[in-house]
Amino acid sequence: MAVLAVTSSTARVPVGPYWMQTFRVTTGAASAVEYFVTGFSNVITVVGDAILGITAGAGTSNYILNAQATSGTAGDYPGDLAIETTAGFDMEVTVLGQ
Repeated sequence: MAVLAVTSSTARVPVGPYWMQTFRVTTGAASAVEYFVTGFSNVITVVGDAILGITAGAGTSNYILNAQATSGTAGDYPGDLAIETTAGFDMEVTVLGQ
């Protein structure tokens, strides 16, 4: 498990009582179970995601909100987003948080 560096992010957009922001990260070459820090105090949901450079339909992603590993428990690490995905690709993830 590794902390993913956020290589770019959009400005936060207000959505009712929450904020929406898109993050671009590169998944590790060896491990597909990782996480990144969003800067939110609480991740509400993943609005959407895209694995860039992979054949359409070939990659899938699983998430646990506010956790540092997909084997962890949701809520253990507020503001972190655990990802289990195809290793070695750039991906964009849009998150709703507060």
